[in-house]
Amino acid sequence: MSDNRLGFLDSQKGLILSGIALLLILPALLITSTYLMMIQEGGEATSIQSTSDKVFYTGLDIENTIHQMDLYDMNVNNSTLDSIERKYEINTALEVELHRTDNIVTIKVTDPKKTAEYSSQINLS
Repeated sequence: MSDNRLGFLDSQKGLILSGIALLLILPALLITSTYLMMIQEGGEATSIQSTSDKVFYTGLDIENTIHQMDLYDMNVNNSTLDSIERKYEINTALEVELHRTDNIVTIKVTDPKKTAEYSSQINLS
């Protein structure tokens, strides 16, 4: 038998987790779990920002399209607005609602999860 001061067999020497090793491993595990949660929340925030930008710029584009149609004296009735609505829904995968009442066109754009919404009204000439 070899000279062993702690009284363990040679095959059992590496099985003890000393206090110092425990103090080094626990903070590493806690920091790792915290870091993974931060990455997950950061990804969600980026996704929400991207969706909000998509909704906002789609709403502005629809508003600009209707202004241009009005400027060039094109017919802006509910059937035309329904056609525009369907095309934007197909191309952007957003929910678009366009309605004309008298000379006011109401625009509402939302994403399917309802996290972002754009709404506006346009007065036609």
